[in-house]
Amino acid sequence: ETFVLDLSLPPAETGTPASVAVDGVVRVVVSDGGEVTVEGRPLTLGQLEELLARVPVGPDRQVILSADGRTPHATVVAVMDVVRRAGIPAMRIETTPPARDPS
Repeated sequence: ETFVLDLSLPPAETGTPASVAVDGVVRVVVSDGGEVTVEGRPLTLGQLEELLARVPVGPDRQVILSADGRTPHATVVAVMDVVRRAGIPAMRIETTPPARDPS
């Protein structure tokens, strides 16, 4: 079963689009309502921490955090805290490029 979340990612000039997931890379999605999912599966923060603790150690070990621009800041910070507690050394925030002025 696949779940699709309609996210409105915040723009950032220095953002880097997420690459295709490889071993050691976990993409965590947080909806505007604060629901945390990995691969479409809803997780509590405790379940997320358990999952991240099992990520194989290696140079590619990282989390890509994709949070809707309307997500409460406290929820994003809580997810970031879980990532740090799980010992994941790298975390990227997924953004979209800012809209360009057509003129």
